[in-house]
Amino acid sequence: MLRVLKFALPFLFWLYLARDFISGQTPVNLDTNTIYGVAKFYFNNLLNGVVPLWDPFVSLGRPFYAIPICNLFHPITQLIIPLK
Repeated sequence: MLRVLKFALPFLFWLYLARDFISGQTPVNLDTNTIYGVAKFYFNNLLNGVVPLWDPFVSLGRPFYAIPICNLFHPITQLIIPLK
């Protein structure tokens, strides 16, 4: 019974926190894909030991920009790297 609770409680908590997304009330639109692409590029480079200064995938390359909506430089977001 205790093993079931150890699995079920975090799962139910996750369902509660993601209730708006699961029910479709949170919009997933074109901006979502843009933010995901920028964040994935940034964190993949950091995990490989490189600070991204250049984005080679847009317009044959341009300086990397982290749009403010991504919050890539927020201290809480930076916890992704050591937790990975």
